[in-house]
Amino acid sequence: MKYLIALCIATVITLPASLLQAQTWPQRPVRVIVPYSAGGLSDTQARVLSERLSAAFGQQFLVENRVGATGAIAAEYVAKSPSDGYTLFWATTPQVSIVPLIQKVNYDPLMDFAPVSIFGKNTYVLAVHISIPAKTLKEFIEYVRVHPGQLSYSSAGTGSAGHLSAALFTSRAGLTMTHIPYKGVQAATDLVGGQVQMYFGPAADLIQHSKSGKIRLLAASGAKRAPNDRGVLSGFSRRHLERTDGTRCHAETNH
Repeated sequence: MKYLIALCIATVITLPASLLQAQTWPQRPVRVIVPYSAGGLSDTQARVLSERLSAAFGQQFLVENRVGATGAIAAEYVAKSPSDGYTLFWATTPQVSIVPLIQKVNYDPLMDFAPVSIFGKNTYVLAVHISIPAKTLKEFIEYVRVHPGQLSYSSAGTGSAGHLSAALFTSRAGLTMTHIPYKGVQAATDLVGGQVQMYFGPAADLIQHSKSGKIRLLAASGAKRAPNDRGVLSGFSRRHLERTDGTRCHAETNH
C-alpha cells in the first residue's frame, strides 16, 4: 500500500502544470473510465489513485467501469467524450498497442489520447488449478502434452496481455489448449473454481488465491522472478511481458 501511495503522489506531481491550477481545474467531479470489471487489479489501482486525487484536489474522482471488447468500449467512450479534462481513461497496454491491431476499433490509440501519467507495471504469472498434479513448469508442460486439447486457459479477453502471454507460452512449448476469453476478473474466478485449468494474470490478483491453496503459481512471464508463498517463481521467457497501467485524456484537452 505504501508503494501505491507513493505512485499516487508521483502521479499528482507529474500532471501538467495547467491541470494543477485549482482555479481552472477541476471545478466539478472527474470521471475515471476503467476498461475492466470491478474487483480486478486495474479497478483497484484506479480507485486508490482516485481517492488520493480527490483528497488532493478537493473534487471527486469517480471510477466508472465500462467493460467489453478487451477495453475497446471504454477507449472509444473516452475518445468520443468532450475534451474538457473531466473524463480520464485508465488505459492499459492492450487498448493502446494490441487490440487496435487485431480487431476493428472506433478510435486511434495515437491520435485520440494524450498521456497523463504511468501508474504501474504489472508482471504476469502462470497459475494452474490445484487439481493439476504438476508442481513445476516442466511438469505442467509434460502434463499438457499427454492431454492435448483437453485443457483450457482463461483470459480477460481476446487480445489481453494474459491472452497473449498464454498464447506465447503454449506456442513455444508446443502445447494444444483451448482459449476461453472472459470479461475481467471472472477469468481468475473460474480458475479458482476449476472451470479452467490455467490462467495468466497479474501477480497481485493471484497470490492470495495461491496462499489459500486454491491454485498453484508456476512461473512469471519474464526473466525476473516473482515472489509467492513458497519461495520464488522462475520466468519462462527471455522477453519480459508486463502490462502498463496509467491515465490518459482526450488528445484535444486544453487544460
